[in-house]
Amino acid sequence: MKKAIAALMVFATLLLSSCGLNNMFSRNQSASPSSGATPSSNRYGSPTASPQNTQTPLTSSELSYFSAYFEDPQNNGFLLSNYAKPSEIDLDALFYTGAGIASDGQDISPNEQQAFMDAYELDSIDGDLLKLSTKQINDYLKEKAGVTLSQISGKLHWLYIQKYDAYYSMVFDTNYGFFNCVSGYKTSDGTYVIQCEDNPEYGQQIDSCVVTLHQSGDSYMFVSNKAHMVY
Repeated sequence: MKKAIAALMVFATLLLSSCGLNNMFSRNQSASPSSGATPSSNRYGSPTASPQNTQTPLTSSELSYFSAYFEDPQNNGFLLSNYAKPSEIDLDALFYTGAGIASDGQDISPNEQQAFMDAYELDSIDGDLLKLSTKQINDYLKEKAGVTLSQISGKLHWLYIQKYDAYYSMVFDTNYGFFNCVSGYKTSDGTYVIQCEDNPEYGQQIDSCVVTLHQSGDSYMFVSNKAHMVY
């Protein structure tokens, strides 16, 4: 009888051990990558590395292209002041001669001309009277620099007439800059950094600048400009 009880106890011990091993094996299998489960430490994978932002020197044809690009009155004014970001652009330098979008002459009504003369107590308009509507300015700034008039830190020191929601200025000369693009590079994210020097045939306030653009579709947006002032 004692031998039968001892045998029964050995059998029970072996049975319990076998169940424990099976349960441990099952747990290990459920945590194994081959079972389809992902360990918590690898659940989100490794961070994706950012592509390298490579720099490529601009070719002579690209430099010639940008020299012509900056000759356009709609682009020229962006080279005539210092700004680290678009909101710091000098609006007076940018729009001094109208930036290629201002109305003048017969495009300004006699009533508007009279309102301008009244504001400054003038008997006549002797220079070139220019007009920029608020909409013109905002559309232009948005296209060229991604900002609006209200986002610029400085002011446009033209006469604002609320009745016409427009700005007016009379000019007798120009601040147009003549530049040649001499070097630069582009990056793989569409940024262009271009060194420009003044044309030696013309004396002007700025003799060199480094302008940064960012390509936006088929056009370019002005990001910053570091200008060296002669005086």
